Amino acid sequence: MKSEISYNLIRSKRKTISVEITKDGSVLVRAPRWALKGEIEKFLLSHQEWIKEQQEKYALQFIMDAWRPRLTDDELKRLKEEARTEIRTLISKWAPIVAPESFWATGISHEGFRPRLTIKKQKTLWGSCSAKGHLNFNCLLMLAPEDVRDYIVVHELCHLKHMNHSKAFWRAVEHALPSYRVPRKWLKENGHALLARLD
Repeated sequence: MKSEISYNLIRSKRKTISVEITKDGSVLVRAPRWALKGEIEKFLLSHQEWIKEQQEKYALQFIMDAWRPRLTDDELKRLKEEARTEIRTLISKWAPIVAPESFWATGISHEGFRPRLTIKKQKTLWGSCSAKGHLNFNCLLMLAPEDVRDYIVVHELCHLKHMNHSKAFWRAVEHALPSYRVPRKWLKENGHALLARLD
């Protein structure tokens, strides 16, 4: 029986399978190089109650930490400055991995790829990509876990190739970030707590 748990897998020379919950609530499985997928799934099934309990604790703690008074203008200014630097770094990291054809259309390599980037405070969107390739990101991403920022950047970069949410688009996202369902789920469940800080 296959587990419904999304997880990141690291294989090594170790002799046993282990599971841990990272700081952002993601499931990390460490397994021997020779371990079959069926064995890993069986191990996860036997620990799924523990995994669920731990993830709920992390989610609750994060919400409690994030549910603070409305962000001040100074705090928002600082978040925008941090986001501008962080998002540019992430674009440089993920652009050559996502690698849509539009990166090469003008003969510019990914090292020279400099999309128009805008950082805003937004109550509904975490990111967007215009038909002209202009990228926009929410400064509140700086309050989210690192893998969530990775997911949103990958998501918007994939829109440079697919201006929709077709199966081809989601295949491109998964190709670049196989574990994207984990941060996507986290954002759906916890993102509202961050957006509420703009009220």
